[in-house]
Amino acid sequence: MKRVKLIILILSPLLVWGTARFCHHQTKGFRLSKFQGNTTCLPSQKNASLSFEIEEILQQKFYYFGRGLQSFALLSEDGKTVLKIFNNRYQRRLFWLGLVPSIGRLSSWKENRIDYNRGKWKRTYLSYQIAYDKLRAETGLLYFHPQASEKPMQVALVDKIGITHKVDLSRMGFVLQKKAMMAYDYLSLCDSTQEWDNAKEALNTLVTLFAHKMDLGIGDNDPLIRTNIGFLDGHPMQIDIGPFSYDPSLSKKNRQKEEVIRITRSLKHWLENNHPKLLPYLDEALETL
Repeated sequence: MKRVKLIILILSPLLVWGTARFCHHQTKGFRLSKFQGNTTCLPSQKNASLSFEIEEILQQKFYYFGRGLQSFALLSEDGKTVLKIFNNRYQRRLFWLGLVPSIGRLSSWKENRIDYNRGKWKRTYLSYQIAYDKLRAETGLLYFHPQASEKPMQVALVDKIGITHKVDLSRMGFVLQKKAMMAYDYLSLCDSTQEWDNAKEALNTLVTLFAHKMDLGIGDNDPLIRTNIGFLDGHPMQIDIGPFSYDPSLSKKNRQKEEVIRITRSLKHWLENNHPKLLPYLDEALETL
């Protein structure tokens, strides 16, 4: 009997840990606790006005769509809108770092980690502010809610395994964004359906998008076309808003051409290997810079 109890005592923690890891895998890490306290650290940021159109969108259910470092993405019932709720990863880290004693070498390590995570938290929200203020159409942003607000915004979220959660978005940091087709999927579709004019227009406007951002002096430290750019109604849209920042030097034309060629290099290789008929359209677009 004692032996059985000992085995149970040893296996119980493993069972609990295994169950937790299984649930994490099945839900892709989706937990409501990751949305708590996820608002901005910048008091100057204001919520966008809540229009009737936005209220109508929030009447739908939103289904788990994916996740990134910054946020969890959920797709509306009509498939037209993506709700991105910010992940509180940096806020959680700062909470636990606050419990670390400031003694000896631990003190400088603690301060470095606090500065790092606070900087990441700040840059995430600044990036979305730049996008909403300067590139709203180019990013498809419909609504930006960085601060907690008073008016309740109840919404139903359906997780990866089909469980519905009722949450109040008014207490959370989130954005609403138009849904787009991924760039490589759109270009593949143009090629397979022989819509050459659409492909040419897509590559022209894609290059124009990058140049326009630089005209505004906006830099992007994560300009990956494969994962960050989509197309909606034939127009390019930056769907993954990376770490935007202001860099006035980007407005210089000679710098722009170098940067756009660098950014589109991976796209050029992909076209060479998968859709060589579209490659001349990219080259022509780059020549216009």
